[in-house]
Amino acid sequence: MCRIVRDAEQRWSTPAAQCVDEVASTLESLALTACTETFARYPRLLAKSSEILIELIEDLKAEARKRMEELLCQQEMAVDLYTQNDHYLKENFDRAQSIIRRQLGLSLDLERLDTAENQELMALVRKAGYQQDVYKLIAPDHRDDAIWCMAGAFAYHKVAFKRFCDNVPRSLDQLLLREFVARCRNSLFDGLGVISTGKPSEASSSPKPPEYWLAEAPSIKRKREELDATVARRRKGIEQLSSVTVATSVPEA
Repeated sequence: MCRIVRDAEQRWSTPAAQCVDEVASTLESLALTACTETFARYPRLLAKSSEILIELIEDLKAEARKRMEELLCQQEMAVDLYTQNDHYLKENFDRAQSIIRRQLGLSLDLERLDTAENQELMALVRKAGYQQDVYKLIAPDHRDDAIWCMAGAFAYHKVAFKRFCDNVPRSLDQLLLREFVARCRNSLFDGLGVISTGKPSEASSSPKPPEYWLAEAPSIKRKREELDATVARRRKGIEQLSSVTVATSVPEA
């Protein structure tokens, strides 16, 4: 049974890695979209901020992958099969065993009995001293060991897989999403060299003034100059029209 479970657990690594990649990809897309919407007017700031955030997300993704490997190792390298959810394990074991025995014709099929026969059977079973659910009555068989092994492997795999599935999103939330929020601000400040957060970096050793990052794109600067020139021409035209109007006006008698 243990080997069956271990073989199944080895197949968890690929979907776990895909979860990490998809979360990191979504986070990167959202971060870059926010950068573009906020810093579109400042190409230097946009390019550098995007670079800093991508690097941060890559670091966090590496940490999340490492955590996934640790979770898998906790499952695969455990000296034995373990769980605290005994009730959940037993529930799945009974369900799996019932299905297997029903397929093999080793369990009662009460649907073949009418209501009166069903009640009579239950009364006779209880009279014989069996006080449990009559559905749990099983016929002994030479395949009992194999049935137990299959039912046990199925039940434990469901418990272990549920535990792993609970840990994966929680780990991604902590190591990718929340950690990104916690480190984003300081990473940007350190990377831009605008404000020192105490962490040495290439930018902090040769800081650039805010004006460097807030330099607008040439196209925006050119457009502003054109608008300023247009406003100046119109203002001058209005002034000239006003002076002509005053000069040609006839004083009242």
